[in-house]
Amino acid sequence: MKKFLLIPLVIILLVLLIPYFYLNSMIKHVVETKGSQVTGTKVTLSSSSISLFSGHGTLNGLKIGNPQGYASEYAFYLKKLDVDIDLHSLMTDLVVIKNITVDAPEIVYEISPAGNNIYALFEKVRSGGSGTSGNGGNGGTKKVEIGDLAIINGKVQMAASIAGYKNSAALPLPEIHLKNIGSNNGGVTAHELGIALLNAVNKDLATMSGLPFQGQIENLKGAIQGIFSR
Repeated sequence: MKKFLLIPLVIILLVLLIPYFYLNSMIKHVVETKGSQVTGTKVTLSSSSISLFSGHGTLNGLKIGNPQGYASEYAFYLKKLDVDIDLHSLMTDLVVIKNITVDAPEIVYEISPAGNNIYALFEKVRSGGSGTSGNGGNGGTKKVEIGDLAIINGKVQMAASIAGYKNSAALPLPEIHLKNIGSNNGGVTAHELGIALLNAVNKDLATMSGLPFQGQIENLKGAIQGIFSR
């Protein structure tokens, strides 16, 4: 008899879990599809674990592939992103993310005769990525606002598609803190957010000693002036 009493409890539990699985499945799908559109490369997310009640949780195993012509497995690997989302905003045109903390991301800085993969990825994003989104490659009409974004304990691994070059030891990436992204102009598109983040990373790379093509990276400093004032 007790076993039969458990059946309704199991059914109730399953019903309660359906929205949770739907939410995290939706987040994974959006990250991968929009990320791939914006960067023009393959973007994958291993899993999403966001609380249906608080909006707080983690995104796990975010991998951003390299532009064509580079041999490294990826340009960026973010093992864990701690996020706090306003869940009510997911149903509106402005998604509000209270904070994002990226701890110990890995960046592969690959050199080729044509330049480097991070610069190439920046150019890909700035030109509109794959151009397959619903609004001319800018990530669609949905926008995002981020209160605080921190990238800490990052490492940069040098690589090269040049014969005779040996990969160097990983170098520490200076911390990156961005606040109130999109808060003054009704949010930013996924495309604009990608440009802002890559620009911040490129500026930090430009300050690191021992990295080649620094002059090329320096040219990025004014590349996004005015993009958030439109």
